[in-house]
Amino acid sequence: MPATRSTREGPPPDRALAAAIDGRPVGGWAEVTCFSFAPSKHLGAFGSGGAAVTGDAALAQRMQRFAGYGQERERHYREGFAAPPLEHLSEGLNERLDELQAAMLQAKLPHLRDLVAGHVGRAAACSQALADTPIQTPEIRPGFVHSFRNYVVHLEDRDRVRRRLAEDGIATGLHYAPPLHRQPVCRETRAAKRPFPVADRLGKTLLSLPVGLHLDASDCRQVADRLAAAIRFPSKESGGRD
Repeated sequence: MPATRSTREGPPPDRALAAAIDGRPVGGWAEVTCFSFAPSKHLGAFGSGGAAVTGDAALAQRMQRFAGYGQERERHYREGFAAPPLEHLSEGLNERLDELQAAMLQAKLPHLRDLVAGHVGRAAACSQALADTPIQTPEIRPGFVHSFRNYVVHLEDRDRVRRRLAEDGIATGLHYAPPLHRQPVCRETRAAKRPFPVADRLGKTLLSLPVGLHLDASDCRQVADRLAAAIRFPSKESGGRD
C-alpha cells in the first residue's frame, strides 16, 4: 500500500482497518502505519500480532531486518539451499509474526469487508436508537469511512451510568480513559503538568458500548434503551425513581 506524507489528521490505524478518508484507506496516510492483529480487532489472530506498512522500500527492508534478528532472511530464502550462512547485519529483535497467526489472518482476510460492514450496521442501529437522547453518538464527517471497531458515546455522569448498565448485565468499556498524561507512568513527566483540556474532558465522558457481531439490531436497540433508562434512573434500588 503506498504511503505519503500528510498534515491532515487520519483515524487511529490499529482500530480503523478498512476505514478511509476521501477514498484513501488508512495505511496510506503516513510514512509508516502500524496495525494490531489482537483477537479483539476486526482482523484478529489467535494471539498477539501486528504489521507495519510503508511505501518506502528501503524503510520496509530496515523494518523487516529489525524484526528478524537483524538478518536479511528474504535474500537467504531466495538463494535456497546454496545460500551462505545468515549474518546479523544490524541490531534486531525476534518479532516476526508466527506461522499460526499468519494462517489465521490469511483465512479471515477475505471476510474483512463483511466483518466491518457488520460493525457499521450495528453502530447505525445504536445511533438510531439513541437519536432522541442527550447522549452524544459518533459523528461521521463527509469523506470519512468509519470501521467502528469501537462504538464510543459521550455522556455526563458516565461512571454512575456505567454502574447502572452493569447492574443490567451490559458490559461497557473505557478505551483510553483516563488519558495517557493522567496515567501513573506519566506522573513525573512534563505532559502530566501541562493542560490538555479536551483529553481530560473526553476522558470523563466517553463510554464504549457493545457493538460486536454477536449482537443483532434488536440487541443494539435493547442496549440503547437500557442506556437511556440508566440516565433517567440512578439504580435498580431506586425503584425507577430519581
